[in-house]
Amino acid sequence: MIVVRALAAIAKPALVSGALGAAAIGGWFAADQWGPDGAPTPFAAVQDAGQRLIVNEFGEDADTIVAIDPADPSVRTVIATIDHAPGWGSFATLSPDGQSIAYTAIPADASDPGPETPAHAAIVDTDGTVTLLADDVDLLIAPVWAPDGSGIVVRKNTPEDDGAGSFELLLLGRDGSRATLTAWQSAAVFPVAFSPDGATLYFTTLNADGTDLYSIAADGTAETPIAHLSDEIARDWRLSPDGTRLAYSVAESGPRPGVAARVLDLATGAVSDAIPADATLAGPPATGVARGEFNPAWAPDGALAV
Repeated sequence: MIVVRALAAIAKPALVSGALGAAAIGGWFAADQWGPDGAPTPFAAVQDAGQRLIVNEFGEDADTIVAIDPADPSVRTVIATIDHAPGWGSFATLSPDGQSIAYTAIPADASDPGPETPAHAAIVDTDGTVTLLADDVDLLIAPVWAPDGSGIVVRKNTPEDDGAGSFELLLLGRDGSRATLTAWQSAAVFPVAFSPDGATLYFTTLNADGTDLYSIAADGTAETPIAHLSDEIARDWRLSPDGTRLAYSVAESGPRPGVAARVLDLATGAVSDAIPADATLAGPPATGVARGEFNPAWAPDGALAV
């Protein structure tokens, strides 16, 4: 069975008319990317192929990044291959300008790999160059791109014998720089997205009190609590294209458990249901789950799909 993960901002489809680009941002490939034999690499050549969907197809020893024509899924172009430890896939995101793919993956030669094994963070460019930025990050947290493509944010967990340990958000620059933006021991942290101007990084924390949203300046200063998203587990965080709203899914327990998609207004702190409550089922379906609203996704015009 092939497991498919779509690429773009936090693993959403990258589908932009006429060009490859990250969801809601869009961008063109550079026209001067050529392979060693003088022919354009598949990653570069696909820029002229029209609208494409970028997916990450899991393989036992390597994942394959494929560009697919949404009008004819049989038209497929392999644009990159990511080797990894047997049985452990990669987590990849497309850069805002569509010219690079960042990923985390456990190296193929890792001894006795597991979900806590230190992973590589690397970038693949359209000319096929792979740049390793770190070898000690968390596998399961997909990279978050800076809007200008200058670097990525990843997470590093340092476990301790008596607890989860510390969680750091690292800014890895394509120039080889490395900076810790924030470090927590009281909660697990997850990078969400940069503001459109790149000045602010949004991230969430998760502990026994639930899920909270924070912001921090790109230089690691001015860490600020923004909102309490849920008393339980929130996930699937997506910042709107204009940077004014955050969509997310939240688990709900109780007599009618489920997952509800919600939208936070960053300016006012108001939270609303992405799908009005009266539009949900009057009673739980045969599965016993009242709501199942995962993976909210923003269109470039600000419309929200769940």
